[in-house]
Amino acid sequence: MAQAMTLIKNVYAEELKPMGYVKVKSKHPYFAKMLTPEIFAVIAIEKERYCSISPYEDTEFYLKECGEFHIYCGIGTVYKKNIDFDKDIEDNKRWLLGMRDIYRADNPEKIGEYDEELYSFIYDKNDKDSIVRSARKSIDIIKKYAFGKFDEINSLEKALKFLEKYNSSILYLGKYCDQDIDYCNVIDEGILYIKTENHDDLNELYERNCRKEYYAVISPNTGYKMEDYEEVCEIIAEFRKNIVANRDKIFEDRTVYSQVLGELERRKNYNCEKLKKYGILHNI
Repeated sequence: MAQAMTLIKNVYAEELKPMGYVKVKSKHPYFAKMLTPEIFAVIAIEKERYCSISPYEDTEFYLKECGEFHIYCGIGTVYKKNIDFDKDIEDNKRWLLGMRDIYRADNPEKIGEYDEELYSFIYDKNDKDSIVRSARKSIDIIKKYAFGKFDEINSLEKALKFLEKYNSSILYLGKYCDQDIDYCNVIDEGILYIKTENHDDLNELYERNCRKEYYAVISPNTGYKMEDYEEVCEIIAEFRKNIVANRDKIFEDRTVYSQVLGELERRKNYNCEKLKKYGILHNI
């Protein structure tokens, strides 16, 4: 059934519409909902080229019939450097999360549990019922692990807390990045610290991320060693230190602070137009 992804998208459109999600006006399978006039939630479906089921389980099915997709989600704000749903899911994975990322953040001591169940959704390409079952199963996973969290985000402060817990790597705060300008353009959600006048020491962020790494070390299936844990925690500590230092420099230099506020307003105006183009913003 060559139209498997079309069928999956139709199931998503039908199931998500009552919850306020719309299909983004893009050739790629994104669904989005405005949580507030400044914050939006996104669900994305990625079709896999190859099926991850082992050929040794059922070689004939693997070669001829097996299809697979993955799901991702995330929140964004109108203060992002770049919102681009014309790019495919692969290009937006820098800020989108898999369901297992959310599960691991909520249950760091259970690393490795349910990974495939939360990540891979397999179906028979020639069986409509099989495709629909996989689509609905994946939506049930999103409802269980993501939607409730999204619906609680009704302010930029809560959006920032969500990112700190589930996707802190995108909270980079800086104007330039010599190694990869494009990457830094995507991940500078740390500008929300300025928008929300946040002066936290971010020790909670550091401790939470180190705790996740600790459970990775003591788990028998990860291959991590204690020296790996110590090295990663040093990196996390430096990351926290850099965010705080860069943020405080902006607060202390009123000229730079005014420039950042101007940049925030520019981004908001620009991104609101893009969200209208994608058919998202009018749902407020």
